[in-house]
Amino acid sequence: MDNSTLKFTQLKRPLAFDLGAYDGKDSLFLRSKGYKVVAVEANPKRYLCKIKPLSYICSEIASENACISKTNGYVDFFISKSTGVWDSCNKELAERKKNIIENNNKVYNCT
Repeated sequence: MDNSTLKFTQLKRPLAFDLGAYDGKDSLFLRSKGYKVVAVEANPKRYLCKIKPLSYICSEIASENACISKTNGYVDFFISKSTGVWDSCNKELAERKKNIIENNNKVYNCT
């Protein structure tokens, strides 16, 4: 997480993490219930189009483009073309059911 997100999490208000934020609906729901939200999405394209804009329209939502994996630093991220629920840092998971994947993405591992 960058410094702005770390400062955001130190506020004395209820805080929720939306890991795998996907389209941001859960982040918006949590915000409507009074939580400050950190929305984390690993898919770089989905993050830029769906999640990052949430932090511009609502100061109570912070966003991060990051993933959780076994490797430190930047990792390959595989995007399933059939459905976003199979996107993964694990190639075998992204390829299940013979999905065609794209692998031109690097995502920061936040662990």
